[in-house]
Amino acid sequence: MAVSRKLGPAVSRNRIKRLLREFFRLHQLSLPAGVDFVVVPKRHVDAGTLGLADVERELADLVAKVRQAPAPGAAPRCGRDAQPAQPDR
Repeated sequence: MAVSRKLGPAVSRNRIKRLLREFFRLHQLSLPAGVDFVVVPKRHVDAGTLGLADVERELADLVAKVRQAPAPGAAPRCGRDAQPAQPDR
């Protein structure tokens, strides 16, 4: 986990890292294995007022999209291909 010095002194950066780690710890069972995340905190983040609820609100859409995404390497299914093929009789 790395947070840029642009976000403030070490105390602030460490708080942001702790909050991100806690978010991913709480959601680890709902995330698929083998997926890497790169989270870049916004520059205007104030680590003193940032809380876990704020992190969850910001990353909730990301978690939902990852849950719905097909497995890596799976072929996309759309149109006629979305239904399993029926054997000819």
